[in-house]
Amino acid sequence: MSTFFDSEEELRKIINKYIKGKATKDEIRFIESYYSFLDAQEDAEKALGAEEFAQLEHKGLSAIQDRIKLAHKPNRNLNWKKYTAAVVLLMGITAAGFYYLNTQKQSQVNSLVVHKGKLDVLPGEDAALLTLSTGETIALNENNREKLLKDSRLSISANAEGQLVYQVNAANSGSQNPHSFNTIETRKGNQFQLILADGTKVWLNALSSLRFPEVFNGKTREVELQGEGYFEVEKDKAHPFIVKTSSLISGNKQEVEVLGTHFNINSYDSAIRTTLAEGSVRVSNGNVSKILAPSYQSILTHNQIQVYPVNVEDEIDWKNGLFRFNNASLQSILLQLERWYNIDADMKNVPNKRYNGVISRKANLSEVLNMLSLTGNIEFELTQDRKLYINQTR
Repeated sequence: MSTFFDSEEELRKIINKYIKGKATKDEIRFIESYYSFLDAQEDAEKALGAEEFAQLEHKGLSAIQDRIKLAHKPNRNLNWKKYTAAVVLLMGITAAGFYYLNTQKQSQVNSLVVHKGKLDVLPGEDAALLTLSTGETIALNENNREKLLKDSRLSISANAEGQLVYQVNAANSGSQNPHSFNTIETRKGNQFQLILADGTKVWLNALSSLRFPEVFNGKTREVELQGEGYFEVEKDKAHPFIVKTSSLISGNKQEVEVLGTHFNINSYDSAIRTTLAEGSVRVSNGNVSKILAPSYQSILTHNQIQVYPVNVEDEIDWKNGLFRFNNASLQSILLQLERWYNIDADMKNVPNKRYNGVISRKANLSEVLNMLSLTGNIEFELTQDRKLYINQTR
């Protein structure tokens, strides 16, 4: 298994090289990116508990702090709590060796650009295509914001992270017929959040779609999902919320029934994975059904449902702007990169490597690939037609 850093001992060696001024450019960037990101966050220290802080005294943190001060001579005092949070994560209490990229790029979505003489791809954006029950289509994106603000059929707002959120105003959108459905879909390089008529919040990942009625006035609240979506269902005991899903590859079908809860459904491949964050859900496919408890995931394959404990963050952090890899195969990582950066990866020569780490979805493609290359002895080549080729090095 390959991780961003294979062991805490390897991390210690790199930190010692950094303290002595002998680290490479990539190693310097690795260490300082933690501080740069976490020092800007007001609640960064929440990432640590008392036990983690107790381990700081023998980590040699003061030497690293002095080194950063010397190298950058900041105009403000360092926030020690945030700094220690950064280094504890860096040292890898769980020996995972996370690398966190938090690049803030304000450029055209998924553009193919040249960076330092090499082709690169910019990250995706919040955008989707809404098809109303009348057949009319509306592009939902930042560039179309002023026009959307004037459209009485839509409500537009921004969430705490600044992402655009849309809600269809049923009273102004047409017939208000429960049998009239709207569909919202995301393409490669897009993600989106919407609020349904009952107040339920839905996040759609790239290459996904949700079909939903203009109004909910029947005995149940039913929607249809393809791809991946995260749901925060508004509680209504008298009207169960049902998500119908089919696999994009195998055609497997399932239903998830809830009253009010938070969960994620992923149906990109032949299996359908349902992960429960809180509350309770019933997963069924017509033949069998299972009740999920929080921090458990059901996997539907070949008309069978298996249930396993999972780390919920691994499954839902995409909606928080992160790629989170926990013993993830390189092939599964490349499939995620295909959807978010609108590229096509050549899967013929993908080595059997696994990774642990956290990478921001706001990073350019090259930044993600550089970390995979640095820790996996592989090289990537991106062509003008957005093809990504993988070669293993010694």
